Amino acid sequence: MRMRTSLITLLAAGLVVATLGVGAPAQAASHDGILASRGGGSLYSGEPGDGGQAILAAAAGSSATYSIEVINAGSQLAQYDVKIAPGNAEPQIVTVTKGSTVITGLALSADGYYTAPIAPGKAEVLTVKVAVPKGTPKSTLDTNVELLALDGTHLSWSQLSTVIPGIGTSLADIYARQGNQTYVGPSQTASSPAVAKGGSVTFNIKVQNDGTTTQAVGVFIDGNQPVCGTWTIKDGSTDITSRFVNNGSTVQGYPTPTLKPGASKVLNAIYKRTSATGCGTVEYFGFSTLYGFFEAGESVSLQVPMARS
Repeated sequence: MRMRTSLITLLAAGLVVATLGVGAPAQAASHDGILASRGGGSLYSGEPGDGGQAILAAAAGSSATYSIEVINAGSQLAQYDVKIAPGNAEPQIVTVTKGSTVITGLALSADGYYTAPIAPGKAEVLTVKVAVPKGTPKSTLDTNVELLALDGTHLSWSQLSTVIPGIGTSLADIYARQGNQTYVGPSQTASSPAVAKGGSVTFNIKVQNDGTTTQAVGVFIDGNQPVCGTWTIKDGSTDITSRFVNNGSTVQGYPTPTLKPGASKVLNAIYKRTSATGCGTVEYFGFSTLYGFFEAGESVSLQVPMARS
């Protein structure tokens, strides 16, 4: 096991000195830490015991940058232990910084990185950059973050998921993106920044005819129903939400206009959060395709993290 190292802040006679030391901070363990995460935007998701999941799309050879926030929800000055680990045997290169200071070696070590003392109600922010090597195939690379008390008690965890897009192989393929991210899919998840009550996000859903004949492609909802908000599906300015149902007949969902081989159609899915509390992440709101309404196509999922209450 590697030598335990930590970032310790020493307070004496009103003088604050930051230094690198050996051994755990000589301070009582606080179990009031909260971990929160974000992949974009300005709001974090995460509640006590659950640091949420942040998802970003990144092409092979590029990178995705996440922020994690360690919050002291207690009433006393406290420090916490943060451990970060790439998923087993996954090829991403992870860099962790606090401000301009690189702390990768500490954060990825077996013993983790100790935060500076955090005042009650305050937070320390770390940045996690995930670089995706060139040539990485279609996949999702997970980077796991765990928050522990100084006595080793597990407090929370978060998952930072970097989606490397691919190309569909079905007759009717489907892709999704949020904002200026790259399209992901099929069989992948696109995510938005965290959304507060009253906020909304828009996803683009691209349906593509990858068959050899001119056909319409059917699109329908195939997944968990939305919580804590509403979805509106639009074709241009036309509201087509009511058409997005899988009714079990040969005509299912919403048909695109007739598409030539290789042609695509983009629809918009808008989520608006209407509830302030009791909301977990809207994890899956799936769209699936049918080619000519008879042969099954592919699916894609959307995720909307709920901002901290």
